[in-house]
Amino acid sequence: MKKSKTSSRHRQKKQKSLGWILPVAVIVVVGLLGWYAQKQGIFAGADASTLTGNTLQELQVDPTSISLAEGQSTYVNATVKGLSASAGTPTYRWINDAPGTSVGVKTTLSNTSSGQVRVTAVSAPNNGGWSLLKVVATFGNTTKEFGTTIRVSPRKIASAQITSSSNYFKMAFGQSLTLNAKSFDEKAVAMNNAQVQYKWRIQNGTATAAFHDLQSTGPSVKIWPTNPSGGHFIVFMDATYRGTTVSAAQFVSVIAKPTLESVVITPKMGTYFSGKTYTFTAQAFDSAGNKTTATYTWTTSGIPSWAHPTTTQGIRTDGSAYLNLSMNLDPNRVGWAGPIYVKATSGGISKSAHTSINLMKNT
Repeated sequence: MKKSKTSSRHRQKKQKSLGWILPVAVIVVVGLLGWYAQKQGIFAGADASTLTGNTLQELQVDPTSISLAEGQSTYVNATVKGLSASAGTPTYRWINDAPGTSVGVKTTLSNTSSGQVRVTAVSAPNNGGWSLLKVVATFGNTTKEFGTTIRVSPRKIASAQITSSSNYFKMAFGQSLTLNAKSFDEKAVAMNNAQVQYKWRIQNGTATAAFHDLQSTGPSVKIWPTNPSGGHFIVFMDATYRGTTVSAAQFVSVIAKPTLESVVITPKMGTYFSGKTYTFTAQAFDSAGNKTTATYTWTTSGIPSWAHPTTTQGIRTDGSAYLNLSMNLDPNRVGWAGPIYVKATSGGISKSAHTSINLMKNT
């Protein structure tokens, strides 16, 4: 009996020492099965992009329907399924007008080797048209393609505008003014001037004008007034695109050509001594208060002969006139007082001025 009790106690101790092995084994097996199932993607409702991980399964573009007007641009994105973020990205190649069956439409692409491409509609026929856009994605040994249609509607010219190079529509006689044309579509988007035909004309009013070199077509023209009296005239511009013409008009003012207003002598008066030389200056001014050019005539005939006047005169580079005057009194003369005159003439207008001289002996 003693031997039997000893064997029983030994078996109980051995069972207790092995009791932890079974739970741990179950946990390990369940974990391995879960990993394998996740790897094979066999759990219903799991994210395929996460489960598949390294296989390019599907390729699409967004948006799938593209409609543009001439001159407009949009971005198109390629989307793929079957690749996890850690697997990397495929290489992309965008093809315009594939397979070359577009109907009267021209489009251009930018960034054709990325997952996003910029599509620009360049032109379309009068009734619109379409072209095909295809993207090719490659990952490893797998290549997917997807195509979509780009529909392009023609632009329609809706309005035109005249601007000037100096942001105003006023000029003085003798000046020129550059006018620029702008045209806009029905969405108020500026159009390409190279695609629009422009024609200009002038309606003379109280002022008259002409085109530089008789050039009256194109997006820019230069005009100048042809009469000096000032006034206004109207410029008309017609913009034509695909048989549709819109017009604009602009009122232009002309400032009359400034005329000779006055002439000023300096110094105006003074005391001068016999035997010395003095310089007088004359300057003409126009009706705008600006210095102007003129022809000058000095008059010193009022100086008596016994004062023995000697003069030299000329025009300076700034347009003013000068008179160098020296006088020598006879010994029996004590002095003389009187004016000298200058007359300035420009554009058929003459203006005069004088200065007073008080001549004394040099003692």
